Amino acid sequence: MTREGLEDRAARRVDVRKDGQGDRLWSPKVGLPLGLAFLLGITLLTGAEMAAAQTVPSTIEELVAKAARQGTLRVIVELKIDPPEPPSREAIGQAQDHVLQELAGTSHQVLRRFTTIPFMGLETSADALRRLGASAYVAGIREDMVLRPQGSPASP
Repeated sequence: MTREGLEDRAARRVDVRKDGQGDRLWSPKVGLPLGLAFLLGITLLTGAEMAAAQTVPSTIEELVAKAARQGTLRVIVELKIDPPEPPSREAIGQAQDHVLQELAGTSHQVLRRFTTIPFMGLETSADALRRLGASAYVAGIREDMVLRPQGSPASP
């Protein structure tokens, strides 16, 4: 493209932002309040998401109580692997097998056995959660739930 063509395009961009009198359509009197309103909205959405995340049950007792109320609870189980860095596929599989042996006789369903990270997804009863909480092969238990990204609309 020639230099004149580039200059014409640049001039048209400037003209789009100006009205016929040469005054800008955007001004600090309009833009500043709009910008502050936008930032306030983002802050409120972020705060609401953080508050929702803080209400997630975090202790084993809270998870057991929720499972007892609902019948079952979907959880993500973090496995304890020795040595911790880096876990092999075999070590992960063995730890998963040990956890599942400890859950024998309880109501549970395996949702996902990960092969490259030391985690597994389970749907468990309150009794199964109690056993997971006492297991030497479990490093942590978190409720498996769908969370919206921060700043996303509230409607599904």
